[in-house]
Amino acid sequence: MSLLDEDPYPLFRIIQSRRMYRALSRVNRSLQEQPNIDLNSKFKRLYSKIDTAGDPIILLPDITQKTFVGSNHFGMSFVVDACNDFMTEYNERIVSNPSALIPGFGSLQVLKKSLDYKDLSGQRRSIIANYISSHYMNLHGKKVENFDDFIKVFMRWASEGSANDPVTNSGIILSHSTPHSVNGLVVQFGDFSENDDHLRGQIVADSSFNIYSNMAAEYGFYVTRNSPWRLIANIQSPIMQRYIDNYVIDSYSDLSQFFGDFYVKAHRIDLREFRSFMLAAYNGFVHFNPILKKKEVCLDGSLRVINHPRQKTTLQKLDEEYGIGWWLERLYDLRCFETRMPKKTDSQKQRIYEHIETKYQTEGVRSALDFIAEAIKNG
Repeated sequence: MSLLDEDPYPLFRIIQSRRMYRALSRVNRSLQEQPNIDLNSKFKRLYSKIDTAGDPIILLPDITQKTFVGSNHFGMSFVVDACNDFMTEYNERIVSNPSALIPGFGSLQVLKKSLDYKDLSGQRRSIIANYISSHYMNLHGKKVENFDDFIKVFMRWASEGSANDPVTNSGIILSHSTPHSVNGLVVQFGDFSENDDHLRGQIVADSSFNIYSNMAAEYGFYVTRNSPWRLIANIQSPIMQRYIDNYVIDSYSDLSQFFGDFYVKAHRIDLREFRSFMLAAYNGFVHFNPILKKKEVCLDGSLRVINHPRQKTTLQKLDEEYGIGWWLERLYDLRCFETRMPKKTDSQKQRIYEHIETKYQTEGVRSALDFIAEAIKNG
């Protein structure tokens, strides 16, 4: 996904992630190591958020973790090993040579816990579900009688708001507001404010900053340009790859193997999370709005109000009524809204639905999800 005027647009074909990872590593091959990276640039903002195929990724939950030296916080083992070695050398250096100490920066210590993607996505979905179930439905869903009515109103919301507040894993990972730290490759020192521009400038302008950033590069890290107290693992670095080798059976000949071992493609668990989200949102709506009031005309011409109870549902009931193929189509619709996909004609959309159904029926859910991901990348 590339950016046009800060808004996400479905043009993955413009920025091929294989080219991005190769370009980032080119300096490493020619000049040893590259110390800094700007994660806010249009070209590099997806670094560590997507794999070499351009697919959004999520860190696997059972990856071995270790604690940072002098801290009770955990991180990916190879990242922790590299960071501990770097911190040890750097902290020893500034003790023996106080002139190398960067004012306001101090010794290196990991004081903040890295964000967990499961926690972050759960909080965001909870907020969105509550908003839809209460405020949005009060505006547009007063006549909602069942789940079929509810999904129609939800898709109206999705067309208006999901680009800024994505629901799927793919959309959340690619969102500007989702930090790179959720994928385990980021280390943050100290407890510095991201709004402290004075300190940021003071650190970068200090004559010892180059020592700090070059030393970080020697251990396989980039220093993030806008937050010099934050490192991100340079997974193309031969040095970082040596740390990775301690936790894999064979060294990687291709970076795609690294992503395959440590991450899952986000779109492959989009359907599961989408169905759970819709169930929670609908049942939340029913919980707070258990009665639908309908006006009916009596034989004598008078009006009367009849109370129709709304009923909560289960995933089993929804699957029996709608089927997985229907869910896959709605997921595609939602991803189109999240990526601001140009609107397709009914015939174009129907052909895509047919391809999704064929993939699902002949090859299974995973192949259908892969097809949807490719369809979104290709626009």
